[in-house]
Amino acid sequence: MNATRFGFACHQFAYRGIFSGPIAPSVPESEDCLSLNIYVPKRRRGERKKLPVFIWSYGGGFGMGSGSAPLYNPTDFVAENKDIIMVSWNYRTTIFGFPNSPALTAQNLGVRDQRLALEWLRDNIASFGGDPKRMVLGGQSAGAISAHAMTYAYPQDPIVSALILQSGTVEQLGTKREGQDFEFVRVAQAVGCASQDRKQELECMRMVDADKLQHAISNKTLNEIGSPHGGMPMADDVVMFTPEDARRRSEAGKFARLPTLIGTMLNEADSTIPEWDPVKGVDRELSDTLTMQVFECNVALEAGFRAQHKVPVWRYSYRGVFPEVTPYPWARAYHAAETGVLFGTYDLVKTNPAANTNSTTKEASKFLQHMFGTFVRDPIHGLADKYRMPLFRPNTSSLIELFNENKPTFSLGMEQNLATCWYMTKTTSEKTT
Repeated sequence: MNATRFGFACHQFAYRGIFSGPIAPSVPESEDCLSLNIYVPKRRRGERKKLPVFIWSYGGGFGMGSGSAPLYNPTDFVAENKDIIMVSWNYRTTIFGFPNSPALTAQNLGVRDQRLALEWLRDNIASFGGDPKRMVLGGQSAGAISAHAMTYAYPQDPIVSALILQSGTVEQLGTKREGQDFEFVRVAQAVGCASQDRKQELECMRMVDADKLQHAISNKTLNEIGSPHGGMPMADDVVMFTPEDARRRSEAGKFARLPTLIGTMLNEADSTIPEWDPVKGVDRELSDTLTMQVFECNVALEAGFRAQHKVPVWRYSYRGVFPEVTPYPWARAYHAAETGVLFGTYDLVKTNPAANTNSTTKEASKFLQHMFGTFVRDPIHGLADKYRMPLFRPNTSSLIELFNENKPTFSLGMEQNLATCWYMTKTTSEKTT
C-alpha cells in the first residue's frame, strides 16, 4: 500500500457544468476505487492529544466525484485550522454505485460505501491521531444527501457526533421505491445482457468490463446536466427513503439527533439548470423558483424539525459572489460555489478574465474555514461562543447570512419562504397519499 498518493477514482460520468476541470479526478478510474484520504496537521514532537476529525463527502449528483479532485484538496483548510484532521473518500457512483437491479440483495451501494468508510474510521482514526468520539460528517450536494440519509438509516448508531450539510437533504432527491432499474435495463440492452430473467441479466452484467459499461452509459466526454448517467439512489427503506417518508421521520424525531450546521446557496439553480448559455446565462426566474423549491424549502424545513426536537442546529445562507469562483459574469451564488472558498482552492475555478483579483475572496475563505473548524471542534457551543451565531428558530432573525455584498463576515436575517414551503409540502404530501 502506498499512502503517499491517491487511490484510483471510481468510474464516473462527466458533466458539462459551468466549471468542470477542478472537479475531475486527478488519477485514473478503476473498479478498485474505495479508499480514504487522511490529512493530519503537523504536530509538535510528543504531542498526544487526540484531534477532532472532519470527514467530507463530495457531491456530483451521484454520477461523478472523487476525493482526489483538485478543488477538494483540504490542505489549506487543515493548515489554517491547525488542530483538525481532515478525511475525504471515494464512493461508487452511476451504475456501479446505484444499479437498482431487483436481483440484488442490497441497493444503494454508493451510500453503503460511505457507511463502511465511517466504520473503518471509527476503528482506525486513533492510529492517525484522531478522536473517534469527535468525528463530524460533512458533505456537499450528493455528499450531504448521503450524510442526511444515514441519520435515518442508523439513528442509534450514527458513528459521528455532528453533521455539516451543504446544499443537500434526502427530500430534494425525489427517490422512489419501484421502477428505478430503467437505467440498468438500458445499459444491459446496450451490452447484450438484457433478459427477462433478472438474475441471469445481473450475472451477465457482472461479467462485462467496467469500461464497456461506462461507454454504454455515455460515449461523450462531457454530458449535459440531467443526462441519464446509469443509476441514482432508490428508496429501499434501509439506507435511503422517499421524500415523504424522510419528512415523516423528521417530524417525528426518528433520526440521529446530532448537532447540525446546514445551509444553502442563495442562487443554487444557476448551475443546476440544464439549459444554460455561456453568454446569456440561465432563466433567472426559473433558477430562483427551483432554488426555493428544491433546495431552500427542504433545508429550511429540516432545520425547523431539528429545532422542534431541541437538536442544536444552525442554518446559513451563502450569498457571496466572489470573482475567483464566478466563471461567467451572469453567475451568482450558485450550487457548489462555496467549495473552493471552503478549501482555499478557489483559484482553480477562475475562468473569467475580467475577474478582480483584488477581491475579498481570501478573507472570506479564511472566515469560512474558521467557522466550519469552530463547529468541528465544538458542535454544541463553538459557533455561539466564538461568533454569537444563534441557534436556528423559525420566524426569528436566526438565519446566518454569509458574505452579503462580498463582505467576509455574516449578518442575521429571517427565513423568508417558510409559509410557502409548508404549503408546498402539504400539497405534495396530499398528492402522494
